[in-house]
Amino acid sequence: MITGCILLAVGSGAFKTAVVPFIADQYDETEFRIKTQKGGKRVVTSRELTMTYIYNVFYWAINVVCFVADSTPLLERYVGFWLAYLVPCCAMWLALIPILLGHKHFVRHSPTSNIMPQICSALRYGIIGGFKMDAAKPDAQLHQHGRQVPWADSFIEEIKRSLLTCRVLILFPIHWLCYNQIFSNLISQAGQMVTYGIPNDMMKIAGPISGIIIAPMVQKGLYPYITKRRISFGPIARMTVGFLFLTLSMVYTTGIQKLIYQAGPCYDAPLSCAASNGGTIPNQVSVFLQVPTYFGGGLAEVFCLTTGTEYAYNHAPKSMKTLVQAIWLAMAGVGTCLALAFTPLTKDPHLVTMYAILTGLLGGATILLWVLFRSLDKSKIKEDVE
Repeated sequence: MITGCILLAVGSGAFKTAVVPFIADQYDETEFRIKTQKGGKRVVTSRELTMTYIYNVFYWAINVVCFVADSTPLLERYVGFWLAYLVPCCAMWLALIPILLGHKHFVRHSPTSNIMPQICSALRYGIIGGFKMDAAKPDAQLHQHGRQVPWADSFIEEIKRSLLTCRVLILFPIHWLCYNQIFSNLISQAGQMVTYGIPNDMMKIAGPISGIIIAPMVQKGLYPYITKRRISFGPIARMTVGFLFLTLSMVYTTGIQKLIYQAGPCYDAPLSCAASNGGTIPNQVSVFLQVPTYFGGGLAEVFCLTTGTEYAYNHAPKSMKTLVQAIWLAMAGVGTCLALAFTPLTKDPHLVTMYAILTGLLGGATILLWVLFRSLDKSKIKEDVE
C-alpha cells in the first residue's frame, strides 16, 4: 500500500509538472491576429484568451475523468476491488496511445541543462546580500566578493520574475486545505446523514458533475460577455472570486454540520449512540443537502484552480515554467500537510468548530489575495494598452 502511494505520488507529480507547460506550448502564436470566420465576421485572436480557453478545456476533461473515477466505489461494492483498480490502470495505458502515435506532430522544446544548482546558488547569494536578488548579479558578485558566477543578469531577472509569480501562489495552501475537505471530511459527513442507499463516498461525484456543467457556461457565456463589454476581469480578480465561492461553500458546510448535530437520533454523536442501532441509523438529515457544497467547489475550481494554473504558466520565464508549475502543484501538498494540524478536531462533536476555523482562514486568505495583489491586474491592463 505504501509502495503504491509512493509510486503514485512520484508518477503524478512528474506528469503534472510537465503536462501543463506541454499543453500550453502546443499553441505557439504570440501576437494578435485578425481572422475571418466562415460567416465573414472578422475577429481578433488573443493568446491570453486562448490560453484561458485551453486550460478551461483541460480542467473540464479532468472533471470528466473524475466523474468516471468516482464511480469506481460502485465497481468495488458490486464486483470487487480488482475491477475498481483495473479500470484506471487500463485508462492510463489507453492514454499513452495518442501520445505515442502523435509525438511527431507535437511542439517539443529541447530539454536544457539542469539549472537548479545555479538557481540555488543565486538564491543563496541573494539571501546573503540582504534578501536582494540584485546582489547575485555577476557585477555585484565580482565587485563585492571577487567571485565569478556562471550566469548573466537576465538569469537573475528570470528568477525575480519567478519569485514574483510564486508570491501570488503562496496563499493557495489555505485554498487546498479547504478544497480537499471534499475527499476527506465531507465523505465522513455524508456517512452521518441519510444516504438512501447511496455509498457515502459516492457523493463526491457531485464535484466533477458541477465542474462539467459550470466550466462551459463560464467559458461560453460569462467570459465572452465580459470581454465584449470591456470589463476588467484579470487573473487576480478571477482567483479572488474562486476563493470567495469556496469560502461561501465552507460557510454552508459549517451550517450543515451544525444541522446534523441538531438532528436525532444521536445529535452531536452521530452513529455512536444506542439509538443508532449499532451505527446503522444516521442522524435524520438528507445527504443531498451537501450538493451546494460541491457546486461551490466546482465554481471555485473554474475560477481559481484553472486561473492559477494559467497564471503560473503565463508569468513564469520560459526556462523555469516547469519549475514554477512544480511549485504551484506543491501548494496542494502543503495544504494537505496543514490538514494534519486539524486532526484533533476531525471527530465529533468538534467538526463545527473545525469547519468554522477553516472558513475563517479561507475568508482571511481571500481578503489578502485581493488586497495584496489586485494591483497586478491593473499593471497587466497598462501593459495591454501600451
